[in-house]
Amino acid sequence: MNPKEYERDEPAPEFNAEQMLRLVEKDLYLKFLFNDLRAKGNEETDLLEILFNSNVVGDSIYTSEYEGCR
Repeated sequence: MNPKEYERDEPAPEFNAEQMLRLVEKDLYLKFLFNDLRAKGNEETDLLEILFNSNVVGDSIYTSEYEGCR
């Protein structure tokens, strides 16, 4: 399924900070981004939402991983 099909056919997932934190803890790429941005003084909840919007929304693989972190 290409990303454009996903955007039309699937509703966007809803942000949940605890669920996103679980995904960050198990994904090396997201964990790296999170730790790097947190070290620069950003708020944890803001970072989780930024990572969610930029990596999970619109990406069927990350959305599936995110949904599995409930």
